[in-house]
Amino acid sequence: MKIAPFLALVAATLFVGGTSRADDPKIAGPNSFVRILHAISNSPKVDIYLDGKKKLNDIEFDTLSKYLRIPSGYHSFRITSNNPTRTLVSGSRNFGRDHFYTVGVFGRLNAPQVFAADDTAGRVPYNRALLTVYHLSPGAPAVNITGTIRGTEVLTFARGLRYDRRTVLSVPAVPMTIRVTRANGGVLKTITGVSPRAGRKYAAYIIGNVSRNFKVLLDITGSQ
Repeated sequence: MKIAPFLALVAATLFVGGTSRADDPKIAGPNSFVRILHAISNSPKVDIYLDGKKKLNDIEFDTLSKYLRIPSGYHSFRITSNNPTRTLVSGSRNFGRDHFYTVGVFGRLNAPQVFAADDTAGRVPYNRALLTVYHLSPGAPAVNITGTIRGTEVLTFARGLRYDRRTVLSVPAVPMTIRVTRANGGVLKTITGVSPRAGRKYAAYIIGNVSRNFKVLLDITGSQ
C-alpha cells in the first residue's frame, strides 16, 4: 500500500511487551493518542504544532516520540524546521476516539511528505504478532524482509517493498533476527534479539540515507 498522500492512510528492539505511554492523563472526555516520527535525514530539528500551539520542540531525525494524549476529533497540525523556521508539512484530520496514531514527516528536505498511520487498525492473527513495515528511505532500493528463527530457519516476510509503500506482516511469536536486504541482493540492516509477543502489534520504519544514516526503527504500537 502506498503511504502518501496523507489523507489516503487512515531503538533497536522494543519487541518486548509493555504499555505505550501517553502524556496529559487529566484530559477529560474522549481521547486519541498521537506520536511523532521525524524521518527526513537531511533536515534540521523540527517543532510540532497542534491547532496552532507548539506541542513538541527540537525533535531530531530518527526520533519516534511517546504518544501524546489529545481530545478526539478534528485537529490541524504543522511540522516546522526550527533553524530557520519554515513549515515543512501541514494538514488536518479526524482522530478517532481511543485510537493511536503515528504522524510525521519523511522524504527529502526540499520535497517533504506527510506520514500518517492508524496504529490501532488491523486484527492480530491467533498466536502470532502483527508487524507493519514502512519504507520511508528516499533513494533506497526496494527491499526484502526476512526473519531467522531457531538459528538457521529463514522466513521471508516481504519481497520488493518499495519506497513510499507499506506492508502488513503476520509473524511468528518467537525470538528472531530480522534482516532488511536489497531486493537484488545485499544486506542493508540486521536487527538481533527481536522477540515479538503473541497478540501484539509492532511497526518498523525504514528511514535515512543508505550511504550514511540508514536505520530501522522498531517499536510496539499503541492500544496494547
